[in-house]
Amino acid sequence: MLFEDQRALETYVQKSKDSEIHRWWAQYLESIDEMETALHYYKTAEDYLSLVRLYCYCNNLEKAAEIANETGNRAACFHLGRQFENQDNIKEAIHFFYTSKSFY
Repeated sequence: MLFEDQRALETYVQKSKDSEIHRWWAQYLESIDEMETALHYYKTAEDYLSLVRLYCYCNNLEKAAEIANETGNRAACFHLGRQFENQDNIKEAIHFFYTSKSFY
């Protein structure tokens, strides 16, 4: 219903305190390639896995590592560990796998 009036929808999302609405809006923004704004809404939703995932997608592993280290979010750390593993950066991969408590 509100998709017909994008401005009204965006205003509604901005005023909302509901993290699920912010996460949904961030996913929508990501789908239309509005990455910077999507990052903002993932942050307000405290969706650390999505933040780390999107920073990895944007090739900003430094920022992704900063978020993973600050939050200790297990899913975010595991995702980042996989990214470092795929780049053969074993030291960083081990660090994030250890932080995520995921050993395989």
